[in-house]
Amino acid sequence: MKSDDDPTRSDGSGAPLHALLKADSNAVVGFAEALALPMLLTQAPGPGQPSVVLHANAALCRLSGYEPEALVGASPKLLYGAETDPVAARGFRIDMERSGVGFATLILYRRSGKPYEVFLLGGRLRGPGAAVMFASFAYRLSDPAYIAAAPPLG
Repeated sequence: MKSDDDPTRSDGSGAPLHALLKADSNAVVGFAEALALPMLLTQAPGPGQPSVVLHANAALCRLSGYEPEALVGASPKLLYGAETDPVAARGFRIDMERSGVGFATLILYRRSGKPYEVFLLGGRLRGPGAAVMFASFAYRLSDPAYIAAAPPLG
């Protein structure tokens, strides 16, 4: 039995957030899938709770080499590796939790083990019911198309 403060619950219904997203087929998932930019939706965890992937769009799956089924329900740390800066990654999450917006430059890893550098921009949003999620967008720093698509800073 899950408690009311369990982050896998959304609004007291007992349904996991990723199941609500799939069943609801809401605008958030439609938006994520329409993007050419890699996007990851994660649940906003409670204190001391791990973050869990709710949805990975097709662009993120192509970039990372993972199938959606391997990412949904897993920790975003699945994309981490030896060169991923844990301080920057933790700061990204803390900034999103505290202010609703976060950014970081991280080295992430494809399923093959090959590293790639991204600029992550993330924000807090509301999902089905009272659920809170984080949306994170990955700009590949080595890809001119992603650099051209990135919004100007400042």
